[in-house]
Amino acid sequence: MLAPVFFALLFSIFEAGMYFYSVSVVEEAVSRASRVIMTGQALEADDEQNPSCTSEKDCFYEEVCDVVSVFGGCQSRLSIDVTRFDSWDDLNNDLSEASCVNSEGYSYSGQAFERGVQRDIVRVRVCYLMNMVNPALGLNLSQTEDGQRALITTHVFRNEPFGGAGGDDDGK
Repeated sequence: MLAPVFFALLFSIFEAGMYFYSVSVVEEAVSRASRVIMTGQALEADDEQNPSCTSEKDCFYEEVCDVVSVFGGCQSRLSIDVTRFDSWDDLNNDLSEASCVNSEGYSYSGQAFERGVQRDIVRVRVCYLMNMVNPALGLNLSQTEDGQRALITTHVFRNEPFGGAGGDDDGK
């Protein structure tokens, strides 16, 4: 009699733990990949060890995917959006929502990738669709009909003054 209640509680605890672990992994992956942009490091395209990295956008995508792929493939789950802003007011006035792979009208090629130059304000948004263990039981953390939860991570930062001694190699 108590077995169904016990297992429901057990699965709920497991699902909550997996959810919070996944959130922290996605956050860390985005943080590490964003650091590459913030410091002005080049995301090397045409890397022999990574043939799918043919542009900076693809390399950034792969940088995040390498970490979050432990939860499943990235192809139908991961979306990235890197946008440069001229001022903090422009960022505050941007009311656009994160676009996930399952969003209507989503296309990888349509996602922004503007890493900016030194001292630019950059927003990095990543959406990863995670399959829930048991979406009908326990915490019911799923958002979609197919039992997935959108883990959306946003990092906003100002690029560091990378470049020469004066740090003004971009003419600003």
